[in-house]
Amino acid sequence: MINDSDLVGAAILIEEFKFHSEFDISDIVVRLIEDAGKMDIARKLCEGSMELKKQFIDILVSLKNVKGAVKAVKDFRLEPVDFP
Repeated sequence: MINDSDLVGAAILIEEFKFHSEFDISDIVVRLIEDAGKMDIARKLCEGSMELKKQFIDILVSLKNVKGAVKAVKDFRLEPVDFP
């Protein structure tokens, strides 16, 4: 498990070296947003694949950050009808 103090650095390394399959990205994204306040790092971590982009948006919705989710849908150029 990644400690909170190492979370940002770990996210950067995961993205840089494409280690996504080795970690629970959803957990890391939630912790980055809630605990560290690093939405930008969480977003960058998810930019590599469509599945991760959708997970990012679902996480934002589950955290009741609808404004952030709508912005992510637009920024990722996804179809709004795919996210009711």
